[in-house]
Amino acid sequence: LLVITALFMAGCDSGTSENSSPSDQQDRPTQKITVDPDSISATVDEIAGYYYITITGTATNTYGKNISYVSVSFSVFDVEGAQIGNAMDNVSDLAAGVTWKFSAMGVLQSPPAKYRLTDVVVL
Repeated sequence: LLVITALFMAGCDSGTSENSSPSDQQDRPTQKITVDPDSISATVDEIAGYYYITITGTATNTYGKNISYVSVSFSVFDVEGAQIGNAMDNVSDLAAGVTWKFSAMGVLQSPPAKYRLTDVVVL
């Protein structure tokens, strides 16, 4: 079992902001998706020399209308801070007020130590 640190960089609209906190993002009136930072966790399985990361959490459609497409992307880093890959998930037709339980997955060649939410795309 690997211990992984979450670096939550808010990105709850169609992009991220390195200078914003999750609470800053929740206060934005144009926000369409709210990602719950407390819901995010990760597991890693090592199989045949590869590391399979699964980052789970929840995101809620706060737009008041159906959203045709939502994706979440995470950057994954090694213990030295180098980016070693990504984990992604998406959903179609997210109804107004519905909470999506995402499961972003990635395959890595090095053991992960940290991950960061880098993008939320809403179409």
